[in-house]
Amino acid sequence: MKSQRFKDTRTGEIVTQVPISEIANFEEFDGPEKPVCPHCLKAEVSADAAVRWDIEAQDWTVSNVFDKDRRCENHDGCDYGGCEITEMWVSAEEPKKSDWLDDHLIIGGVSDEQAEQIKDRLRREF
Repeated sequence: MKSQRFKDTRTGEIVTQVPISEIANFEEFDGPEKPVCPHCLKAEVSADAAVRWDIEAQDWTVSNVFDKDRRCENHDGCDYGGCEITEMWVSAEEPKKSDWLDDHLIIGGVSDEQAEQIKDRLRREF
């Protein structure tokens, strides 16, 4: 039986436990999920695993995926590329980028009007 999962409505992170004081910020989640690097948010995460030779299949089969040694494989766009990370789980269903911009993009160092102009330009590009 799969454990109950919750999605943080602020970050999109998928978790199995929610502090009671934070329950208003979470919703039940039952969709597909994927691991991402918590630094660059790319799904380019690798894990070490053990494999065993399967005589019947005549191929290597995964017998265990280790809980440690997760790595971000985004070597060009992440300061932690190649380094060990603790992965973050998010929905595998891709949101529309324009929705993501409205919910998650924070633009600092400019006026509110300039920030809206930047967001409008980005929405048109996506």
